[in-house]
This record gives sequence, C-alpha cells and structure tokens, in this order.
Amino acid sequence: MVRERLGALVFGMAVAAACALPSAAAADVTVSSFSVTPTTTSAGANPDVTINEVFDYGASTTDSVKNTTLHLPAGLLGNPQATPKCSEADFEADTCPANTQLGETTVGATVYLVPGVGTPVSSPGSIYNLVPDASHPAVLGIVVRPSLGSKIFLKSPISLRTSGDFGIESPVEGQPNTATIGTPVPLQITSTSLTLYGTRPWMLAPFMANPTSCKPATTNFDAVSYEAPDKTATASSTFNPTDCDKEAFAPHLTATMGAAGATAKNSHIPFEATITQAPGESSQLSTAVTLPASLSSGVSAISTLCTADQLAAAACPAASRLGTATIASPLLPTAVQGPVFAVLRPGQLPGVGVEFGGVLPFVLGGNSALAGGRLQNVFTGLPDVPLTSFSLAIDGGPHGLLVATRDICTGPAPTVDGAFTAQSGASANLSAPVTVQGCGPARLKGPHAKASARGLGGNHPLLQLTVLKGAAKLRGVSVTLPKTIRVGNPRRGLSAVGARFKLSKKKIKLSRKGNLTLKLPSGGASHVTAKLKSGSIHASKSLKKRLKHHKSVKLKLTIRTTDVSGHHTTLHLKFTGRR
Repeated sequence: MVRERLGALVFGMAVAAACALPSAAAADVTVSSFSVTPTTTSAGANPDVTINEVFDYGASTTDSVKNTTLHLPAGLLGNPQATPKCSEADFEADTCPANTQLGETTVGATVYLVPGVGTPVSSPGSIYNLVPDASHPAVLGIVVRPSLGSKIFLKSPISLRTSGDFGIESPVEGQPNTATIGTPVPLQITSTSLTLYGTRPWMLAPFMANPTSCKPATTNFDAVSYEAPDKTATASSTFNPTDCDKEAFAPHLTATMGAAGATAKNSHIPFEATITQAPGESSQLSTAVTLPASLSSGVSAISTLCTADQLAAAACPAASRLGTATIASPLLPTAVQGPVFAVLRPGQLPGVGVEFGGVLPFVLGGNSALAGGRLQNVFTGLPDVPLTSFSLAIDGGPHGLLVATRDICTGPAPTVDGAFTAQSGASANLSAPVTVQGCGPARLKGPHAKASARGLGGNHPLLQLTVLKGAAKLRGVSVTLPKTIRVGNPRRGLSAVGARFKLSKKKIKLSRKGNLTLKLPSGGASHVTAKLKSGSIHASKSLKKRLKHHKSVKLKLTIRTTDVSGHHTTLHLKFTGRR
C-alpha cells in the first residue's frame, strides 16, 4: 500500500537550499560544513530541525553560490497543511500573515562595497508556506532582510522522489550574487542557518516530523557556483532516529463485497478493503490482506494484462483496469485516487498496480498469492509516509477479477484478514467481518476484535484486547488466553473500559486456567477494551525461550461474545506478542 508520507508532504527542509544567498566570485565553491540537527531524535516526533551550511571559495572574492539542492532522507517530513497559505502578492510585498510562517533563517555573507575589501553581514529571514502551483505539492517562500541592501525573495518548489523512497527534492536556482545598496555590489554567501519549526501555537498541526523508521537518516546537499557551473560541491549529514519501540501502531481493517445482482455463485463480485490509521502512528512498511474464502480469482475474465514496463511508464491498457485505489494522508488537502490494473507476472497470479497522477505521480505495485487457499494481496517496501486511509476497490461486472465460489448471502459470515508491518518494526494482525451488500435485508455484521501484547520477555507484560460490536451491542465477552501465557495473580492488574463505563472488579474474572470473563452493562456496549498487567499474567518458560531469539511471536486468542439480542459469536484472533 502506498504508503507515500506523500509528495505534498515533506517540503519543509527544502528551505535550507533556498536560504543559500548567493554572492559573487569563486573558481570552486566547497561546502566546508553541513549539518542537519533535530531537537529530538525520537522516531515520529515533531522536532525543530536546524540546517547549517558553511561555504568556502578559497581566495576568490568574485564567485558565489548559484544553485543548491537538498535531498532529504525518507520520512523526514514537513506537513504543508500545518498552516494556512500565503498568497503570491503578500509574499512579494513581504506581508505574509504571521500564521503562515514555518521557520526562520540567518544568512552570513560578505558584501564588497570596495573591490577586494569585504564587509561581513548577518541577515535574518523568515520562511513561509506559499500557495503551491499546479505542478508542485508545496512551495516554500523565504524572505531575507539584510541590514545592507534590499530584501531578497527566494522560492523552493518541492518535488518527491516518487520512483524511490519518496524523499523530498528541493532545488533553488538562480540565487542572486549582488546586493543593491544604492547600486549593485558583489555579494558572497559564507553561511546559512535555517530552523524549521516542529510545533508552534498558531499551527493547525505539527509541521516537521522525524522518520518513523530507526534507520540512519542521511540528508545530501549539492551546491553549484556562478564561476564553476560544471562542478558540484557536495556534503551530507546523518542522524539516527531512536525509540521506535515507543511508537504507536494500530491499523484498522474494514471490508465490503457484493452488490445487487452480484452475490450468487460464479458471479463476478465487487470487493473493497480499507485500512485506516490514526495520525501520529508509525507508517506502514508492508501489508497483506487476505480475502474471504468465498472469493476466487477469475483471471480468465480479464482480456488484457498490463506489463511491468507499461505500469512503470503509466501506460497500462484500459482493458487491464480492475478498479480504483484511494489514499488519504494528513499531509494532503484531499484524498487522491488512481486506477488499479492487473499486471502480468509470468508463471504466477497477476499482480496489481496503481497509477496515481497529478502533483503526486507515482506507481504502486503489489503481488497476488494464495494463503491457505485464499487470495491475498501483498504490498511490500512501502515508503515512510503517513496515511490515514488506503482503500483498494475491485470492480465487479463481466470482466471483474473476483468470482464467488458460493452464494455469498448464505453460509458463514465472511471475514477478511490483515497482516501489517510498521516502519518501526512493530506488527499487527487483524481479522474483521466483511459487510455483504446486495442481499436484500442488510446482512448482520458480526463483532470483531484486535489484540497486542508487549513485555513478554520480562516480569511486567501487558496484554490489551479490544472487542467491537457487530449488528447489536455487546452484553458479555469471554476470552481464552494462549496456552503460552500463564495466569499469575488473577485478582490484580485487571481493567476493562468502554465508551462510557469502567467495569468494577466484580465484573471482571480471570481464572487460573486462563479464561477471562467480562460482564458488560445491561444496556450493552459498542466496544470494550481489557488490559491484563501488573503480575496478572506472565509468559511461559517456552515462550520466554522463543523470545530470546525473536523480537516477536505469533499468538492466538479465542473470543466468545454475546450481544443484547442473545446471539453468540466465536472469534479466533491471531495477534503479535513482543519481547
């Protein structure tokens, strides 16, 4: 799934390049010092980020930087939705509203009022969020206010490495090499210091965000001068994000299938799965969604397949189209859609490819496989970009990819399973009921659940379980713990809460055999979250032994629910236990 903290997204640090005020004279500019320093290295945090650049021109007094480019690391992002946008007219008049400011800068330069005799000048500046043009997701505007000479206005239009890791590219070209002090005089930049804000009181949302992966984050920098346009000075700076184990990661999965006239056996079935996440969670690295057992691949109905080369060139034939994908990100003003195509994979099931366009032209490719006899869509190597939702909708009709193996309006309620891995290294496994449409009266939607466990390798593990209602509110929940999780003290460390209630200890029971029972309010509950901690449970010796060699293990819960109508449901939930 896509994941791009997406093109519009990270345009923040670009400013650094923009702030490299030009000057005049040099045969070979070098970058003698370059650093990128966040105020905190915690993964996913919202630090102020300071970029320092120092230039050297040898003995020259006539050369100056003309073009600079910042190549930001994957996941080091700026949110262009963090503030309102400053108009072009206000920017050119230096009247951008205060609530559009994203950062500040200080530029060190040498002004040559007399040939060969330089006067050092330090000039403050402000960085604003400009209204972007039609071809860029974001544009930064920098106003530098020298103590000598006229104000300098620079822009940094942001683009993404959409064929790679979705890092930001920020070029600033044609920077000035003179200052107007009555008449133009030579100017030579010596340093820039730029600070991009994490959060400020006037912001609608945080601006800068660290990567959610703990891989080294390297920023590369290029500079080209006026007098040596064929030579590029380069520099780089690396910091290591930390605390990935403290990042939240709790994706949610929903699905629908069927339509009027498309529910019978051998029908071509429309199907849509949607994955959602809360802002601030770790971005996804990979995702695998396993479809209901009642759906199979109808590849023979697809008359044309798109080749890998056609997908890469955004030139898939219309006849290979399967459906539509939609992504939403806190970094985008609106959701973005793209067509989904069936992609040729010789000797294997056709894969799926998505072509997104506009200011975010990128291609997302996924594989199809069979998992336990069920169809599965798998996306790997996703970029470190925050998504609040990703939907993949497969069309029905005579050329639809999915075919019903039975009447989907009868028999057991279908489920969809998801296995997700975060950039932080965390994982989540979900199972959710599928809403069946087109069956006349709405098919009852069953309850579903999600669970996680951490600290199993130590003395204070925590197991958390959330059960959500189906068509009717929940009245009671009972849980059978995995055999490898043992009960310690069944009377301590237990809690359970819902939307408007907290269960008393009398209504929470944990047996020595690992059976947890929750008696919910008489009026029912839309959901309940139970926590087992503080000595109530501990890992078995065999489980601890496994965790010495693996950071996480797969576990299974059996959950039995009773709703207010008296209907009973049994769920078998797989989840991840972490060391």
